[in-house]
Amino acid sequence: MVIGLDLSSGMRKLFFFFLFSLVVFTAYTQISLSFPMERMVFQRSNNNTGLIRIAGNFTVEYDSIMARVEVVNGGQNTAWQKIAERNDRPYFKGALQVTGGWYTLFVEGYKNGVSIGADTVQRVGMGEVFALAGQSNAAGTTAGYGVDAQDDRANVVNFSSRENDDNAWAVGFSQMSDPVSGFTSIGPSQYAMWNWGIFADLMVGQFNVPVLIYGGAYAGTEVHWWYESAYELPLTGVDNPHIDPSKKQPYGGLKAILQYYSSFTGLRAVLWHQGESDSYKGTTAQQYKFFLQGLISKSREHSGAATLAWMVARASVIYNTAYSSIRQGQNETINEDVNVFTGADTDIFLGTDYRMDGTHLNTSLGLFKHAEAWRNAIIGTNLLTNSTPVLAEDFLDVDLVCNVNNEANLTVNGIFNAYAWSNRDNTDGEATGYTSDDYNSFSMLPPTGYLRRNWQYDSTNSVTVPAGTYMVNARLASGKRVFSPLVQMASIQIPPAPTISGPTQLLQDQSATLMGSNCSGSYLWSTGSRVSEITVSPPPGNVSYSLSCKGLYCYSASTSHQLEVSDCYGQSLGVIGTAPSPTALYRTQMTLTSSQKVNSGTDATYNSGKAIVINPGFTANSGSIFKAEIKNCP
Repeated sequence: MVIGLDLSSGMRKLFFFFLFSLVVFTAYTQISLSFPMERMVFQRSNNNTGLIRIAGNFTVEYDSIMARVEVVNGGQNTAWQKIAERNDRPYFKGALQVTGGWYTLFVEGYKNGVSIGADTVQRVGMGEVFALAGQSNAAGTTAGYGVDAQDDRANVVNFSSRENDDNAWAVGFSQMSDPVSGFTSIGPSQYAMWNWGIFADLMVGQFNVPVLIYGGAYAGTEVHWWYESAYELPLTGVDNPHIDPSKKQPYGGLKAILQYYSSFTGLRAVLWHQGESDSYKGTTAQQYKFFLQGLISKSREHSGAATLAWMVARASVIYNTAYSSIRQGQNETINEDVNVFTGADTDIFLGTDYRMDGTHLNTSLGLFKHAEAWRNAIIGTNLLTNSTPVLAEDFLDVDLVCNVNNEANLTVNGIFNAYAWSNRDNTDGEATGYTSDDYNSFSMLPPTGYLRRNWQYDSTNSVTVPAGTYMVNARLASGKRVFSPLVQMASIQIPPAPTISGPTQLLQDQSATLMGSNCSGSYLWSTGSRVSEITVSPPPGNVSYSLSCKGLYCYSASTSHQLEVSDCYGQSLGVIGTAPSPTALYRTQMTLTSSQKVNSGTDATYNSGKAIVINPGFTANSGSIFKAEIKNCP
């Protein structure tokens, strides 16, 4: 049933299907950010600080990535900080610590101290992240109905789907209002602003940090359905034709928040508002407590956070009557778990001033009081101090090795329970979200700029791929996913092997300079040096040095250079350059040839078992001592 309402200013209804379009970006820039996404809010720690997780791609060589934030509203500016150095991976990643606030993020790449590219995220936040769960007084009724947030710092995932398809979750963030369409969903599975725009404004005003709200509530549900779907049990007593157990309903949306979305942003707490359906069905206090405690326990298992905070509302009113058994079950759940906090008490709002139909808090005053009650409960319980937040996960590392077919082998660094690779975006058909319940039936696409990856490319820890754009997620034991950065490779080419020039024979205790050439990328010597020219002082014996050329992603075959280090060579010896000062002794059992310069103050001696040949270019300057003897050495 859809309830017709006369909406006051700021309240809207949706009477049409609305389809968002997606622009797929394929161009590559020199330095580009894939994370954080625009309007992304990271859960802060209890000391009002946190890490902005940063990842991106490059199309030119760099040696360092710098980042800083500039305050938009609240928070503190940071100086430029180095967040990443060049390594062998096909992306960069790092983190920048900031205080709670709303920022513009600047990232810039450097090579030899010169800027080679930059990118910017206009809005990114460090603040508070909440997940909603429950039934219609948490989810709302008519799609689009409610009060928009007015503050720029209030954010949602503007994509709603009840399909609960693990391959079709869209990741992106939007302001908690849409003056153009009049419709903003609270993804991943809610479709009405309801009271949450007011709540977001109240929270932002109270704590001066941005807020992100995820929606996982489901209208017309009973607590035992949430328990059963969380434990993947058959749903019992289902009399709601819009509850589809095959689509993991009603728990699927909350599970997606815990195991998918919170990996990117973190999470403060689950806000639970449910009980009206159980009042109608006559659920006892003990039954309600059993199912809700079990649901909370399973949510902590799924999130990998044993102390995941829940706030439980006292919500039992139907037809302007509160039910003590439901309230008792809610109160006992709160009292028996230190990490379950007292949520809003909405049973105190009775009458048509708050509830047009006696059940839903759907009047202007009802929506405001509902939002205010949640804000007051958070203040009253000191939730932001007494709870332990779930923080955003670090990105997975992916190693790269190129092969001769101009392909790359990408391998997840670490061992996980399962893997899912993506090599493309979902098509519009695959990305479309569908909602059908007691109040609405509609479909929508993720907005422009949202990440909508298809995760069905491969399920192993390693893939061999041509040039393209890739991403992987891996499952922890809890089932929670962790994600790699987006890997963009415009081309995969192995460069030609470099050349090495320099002496092949070296007097013991002396040094030699080896020079690399024929590399348009970066050099990598076996010593670890990444410059074209190195000076070495090897021990006696036959010593080998190797050099590879690294293109943007791939290494060439290596080139080797042998140095014979001795004070008595068994082979012919050629001497060039400047004789080391103050003494230089060269000995060989074979022929010695020289075009060397012996400077003033240097005593140079040549010993040869066969012949000494002085070539053009040889000089022994005034003040030097030079001796040449036909004399064998051991």
